[in-house]
Order: sequence, then C-alpha cells, then structure tokens
Amino acid sequence: MHWFKLFVIGFALGIFALIHNPQELRSFANSASLTHGPIVGAVTDTTARVFVRTSDSAEVKIRYGQAADLSDAVESVAQQTGAEHDFTTILPLSDLTPATTY
Repeated sequence: MHWFKLFVIGFALGIFALIHNPQELRSFANSASLTHGPIVGAVTDTTARVFVRTSDSAEVKIRYGQAADLSDAVESVAQQTGAEHDFTTILPLSDLTPATTY
C-alpha cells in the first residue's frame, strides 16, 4: 500500500507542475482554463485515470514522466471537453511501471 500512496502523491505533484508551467499548457490554446482537477483515480499497477474540467470546450492531454522537469515526459491521448459532458473528461494513462513515482 505504501507504493500506492507514493505513486498518487508523486503523480499529483508531477501534474501540478505541468498545470502551473505556462509553456506546458498547449492543451489550452483557446480561452479555456482548468477549473477542476487534475484528480487521479482508478490507479492500478500499470494504469491510472485523470479527471479534469475546463471552463469551455478544449482539447486536453496530460504530460507525465518520472523526471521532475518532465524531460522524459510522455503524453496521454487527447480528449475533448464540451458542454454535453459539463466540460469534463477522464484521460486514461497506461503502460505505467509498477511502484514508480510519476
């Protein structure tokens, strides 16, 4: 269970760094902004799901990696938020390495 806590904490911190780095916010090329999330859930040894909500329609993706500066980052598949789902989406992450902080 300890690895799970480290994974979630590390993963959340990595995404926090991404969200607060304007150069990494290519996902929000339009006027949309992040209003909720990222919220990490449904974590297994090799997968996770990330919930986000935007202020308007936007294409979103998560960049994540093991390096603090995200120099080894990979991107999730892109998802579109829209009014039909209250501008929310869940981004699946796969091929994660067990017991690894992202």
